[in-house]
Amino acid sequence: MSSKNIKPKLKGIGLFIYIAYLTMIPPLGTDLYMPALPSLVSELDTTDDMGSITMMAFLLFMALGMLVVGALSDKYGRKRMLAISSLLAFAAFLGCAFSQNIFLLLVFRCVQGFFGGSLVSVSTAMIGDNFKDKRRMAALSISQAFSFAAPVVAPIIGVFVLDLGGWRGEFFVLAALLFVAFIGSLFVEEVQSADKTDALSVGDVFRSLARQITKPSFIRLMVIGTPPNIPYMAYLGVASFIYISMFHTNEFEFSCYFAVISLGAILGSLSYMKTVGAQVENKLAGILLVVSAVASTAMLIWGSAGPLSFLVCMIPFTFCATYLRPYVSNRTLAESVGSQGAASSAMNFLFTGIGSLGMLAITLGWPSYIIGIGWLMAISTALSIVGFIAAQKKH
Repeated sequence: MSSKNIKPKLKGIGLFIYIAYLTMIPPLGTDLYMPALPSLVSELDTTDDMGSITMMAFLLFMALGMLVVGALSDKYGRKRMLAISSLLAFAAFLGCAFSQNIFLLLVFRCVQGFFGGSLVSVSTAMIGDNFKDKRRMAALSISQAFSFAAPVVAPIIGVFVLDLGGWRGEFFVLAALLFVAFIGSLFVEEVQSADKTDALSVGDVFRSLARQITKPSFIRLMVIGTPPNIPYMAYLGVASFIYISMFHTNEFEFSCYFAVISLGAILGSLSYMKTVGAQVENKLAGILLVVSAVASTAMLIWGSAGPLSFLVCMIPFTFCATYLRPYVSNRTLAESVGSQGAASSAMNFLFTGIGSLGMLAITLGWPSYIIGIGWLMAISTALSIVGFIAAQKKH
């Protein structure tokens, strides 16, 4: 049945839930896959390094997909790009499930990352298209909270699926999630007018993207919101080593500590939608940056004392980092009427790309992972404060 013959039904709360669902898929594409890596490496007769490369390739191509496809949705429409991206990502996950060697798997992981990442930027643009003011704040807060919740549930689901269907079963589950996303895309109402999209060339789209990236107000907002992603991603990359290898917790205790910090991330994102008015938003952002600076200092001094000390230092920073993301996202979309796709692409590309640097930065020979995270927290907080002060002066 053609999508043109299906009456769009996803509006209001239905569209809201669908967008939140889309934002969970890329994190699940990495975190659901992690428990399967050892058995995958063994069965495909490859090395641990090659297994890790499939993870890095997914993240790299996810950032590229966010940058390119979100911008193209200004030209070709959100509905069409969602349908194409979800269908191709679905096919790539099936390709992984049937891969007989690591090189074929790597190719399919790149395709997954590219089109999986595009779901995030297109869905963020849809928030800008369909929700205004407080509803946009709520949509951004909740959808990003869902993306932070994914790493909590993914390893649990991953272990269960691994026991039932092996590492190939993980990819069948992810393929099923993408097929649901494709079906949902058929019921999305296209809000981009045909006159507007027909008038745009592909060159216009990427010129708009270049203007977005070089716009001074956008740069100031990104300096506020993107640096905290670096220590947070660094933490995600080494959390198990810190708790299990350094603090000698067992796997269950590690899961509990990890879940509590992830809860802080979820609450930080959700707290943004409770703020009322620009003055309250700015005031809370300023207060949280001060709290983040204190948490950074505490991490350097007391973070290594034990698992509870590390937890107490990490939670306030995580809360601040995940409050700032919808804070800058909302302001960016509000300033980008008419080019939501370009704004969403640039924003999500920077969130993911710069955040991924944390996984590299934490390997740079620090005295310990905790000291490394503490310094990354301090540096990122200083950068965010500079961006925040610059943005306030302009207002």
